[in-house]
Amino acid sequence: MFADQTDQAAREHVCNTTPTGEEGSRPRLPPGQHALQAMPVFGHNPSPRGLEDWTLTVQGEVEQELSFTWREFLQLPRVKRTVDVHCVTRWSVLDVPWKGVLLSNLLALARPKKAAQFLVFDCEQGYSTNISLTEAAKNNVMLANELFGEALPHQHGGSARGLVPDLYFYKSGKWLTGLRILAKDEPGFWETRGYSNTADPWKEDRYS
Repeated sequence: MFADQTDQAAREHVCNTTPTGEEGSRPRLPPGQHALQAMPVFGHNPSPRGLEDWTLTVQGEVEQELSFTWREFLQLPRVKRTVDVHCVTRWSVLDVPWKGVLLSNLLALARPKKAAQFLVFDCEQGYSTNISLTEAAKNNVMLANELFGEALPHQHGGSARGLVPDLYFYKSGKWLTGLRILAKDEPGFWETRGYSNTADPWKEDRYS
C-alpha cells in the first residue's frame, strides 16, 4: 500500500499477516476475527527488484552493520514456522507455513548496542513498520522467503518479507530492503496514519 492510493484501498492493504496464540492462555482466533481458507492479496509493488539487485542491510545502533546479497541471504541458517495470520481488517488464516531466517539470528550477528530498543523494517516503495527488540527476539519472528513450501510470491511480499506472528500483519513488512536498529521508537507508514503502534490482536489493538 502506498501513499498515493485511496483511504479505502489503504484500509484493505493494511492486511499482511500475524500470529498464533500462546497455548492455554488465549483463544486461537482473536476477538473480532473471522477465519478464511486463503490469504487475500492487498497492495501492489509496481517496480520490484530483481534478485540480481536484491540486498538486505542491517544498520543503526549495532556493533556490526551488515549487508547481504540474495545468494548470501540464502546461505544463512533457515527455519520453518507454521503460524496463524491475523489481519487488522478482521480476517485470519490458520496454519500458514513459512520458511526463512530468524530475526534473532540476524540480530546476534549485528550485536545491538545497549541503547538499542526498537527495530524498523524498511521496504520497497517507501513502506516501513516498527517493532520492539523484545518482539524481534521471539522464536517465531523471521524474514520469510518461502510460503507453503515454495518461493514467496511477489504479491505476498517476495522476494523476502518480515513475519511477526504475534502482531497484526501490517507489522510484517513486504518487499523488505533493510532493518534499522534504533534507540528511539519510529512509527512506520500505517502507524503514522492512525493504526496502533502496538497492534496486539488479542486486545483488538487496531487503531491509535
